[in-house]
Amino acid sequence: MLTHTDNFSLYGVNGQLRMLEGVYANNHGTSVTVDPDPNAPAGSLAANVNNFGHLNEGFRRIEDVDDTVVGASWRWWVDSVPQDDNDRPVVKFLNPVAEPVVSITLNVAGGVDIRNGDTTGPVVASSDGPVITARGWYHFEVRVDSTADGNVEVRVEGRTVATILHQNYSTTLQQFMWGMWSAAGPLYQCYYKDLTTWNSLGAHNNDFLGSVLVINLEPVADVALNWTPSTGANGFSILDNIPPDDTKYIQADNPPPAPYKCSFAPLPPEITGVRAVMSVVRAGKFDGGDGSLQNGLISSATLVNGSDRPITVTQTYWRDIFETDPHTAAPWLPAAVNAVQMQVNRTT
Repeated sequence: MLTHTDNFSLYGVNGQLRMLEGVYANNHGTSVTVDPDPNAPAGSLAANVNNFGHLNEGFRRIEDVDDTVVGASWRWWVDSVPQDDNDRPVVKFLNPVAEPVVSITLNVAGGVDIRNGDTTGPVVASSDGPVITARGWYHFEVRVDSTADGNVEVRVEGRTVATILHQNYSTTLQQFMWGMWSAAGPLYQCYYKDLTTWNSLGAHNNDFLGSVLVINLEPVADVALNWTPSTGANGFSILDNIPPDDTKYIQADNPPPAPYKCSFAPLPPEITGVRAVMSVVRAGKFDGGDGSLQNGLISSATLVNGSDRPITVTQTYWRDIFETDPHTAAPWLPAAVNAVQMQVNRTT
């Protein structure tokens, strides 16, 4: 099942602190920047790991559950291919207590290395040659089986470039870190976007996803306002603010009103398939009393709800992933996503 997805567009330029509001466990030496690709769509953002040292700089995510088979995909951009082995862009797969089990690093040939353990661990497999060039976005996807007879497979733009079999990992995996390691000082920068993670649980998205984009769809109209805007006469023009403006919000007093509902901008016309839809609401409560929130999607009048959760007094990103269209119980079609509505419901 799909467990996480991010293109960093929600946080705004220099919004790296917002990455810690319910999404990532930590981020060191990381900033949210304008996409380094001059031809990227307007508003496209990326996570830039740019403060190097002997420590691994980057950002770490903790999944809700651990599993023995997990995967992650991302797009990788480096300003320069590393010129010595002291500079290693790295993505790490960690066990539940944050110990690195497998690290995927880039090498001086523009190739990819599979390392057991941390960024400085032994190389157990490598690509035959370069798989990236400088200043280009390359889609990586990695599947790790961390059982006693484990294996790792790395794909770049959908093609397998490195594998290793029969590794005695004997653990489960629950955390990921995207970053950079350098023993030579701050020489290079690397960027990440289009992140996804998945595990082997569930009936959908439990193996290689293929090359995917993560696309943000912003609210464009109120379907049922119901909640009270702090300013103005509508809610969608408040909720579409990127970066978020905490002085503007919609409010549900107690007793709770009916849910707020909105519609969204359509997908780009070139999109032909959808892996999942994730709802994201940044919300907090005003005082220490009870306050629970449940977000849902409406497809052709059929509602599916996410988790009913108590929320905090601080602004936090609350996210739910929906892998199938509730109206058909089948994977989403682009036309259904274009027509979907979202509701935000205060339950207590």
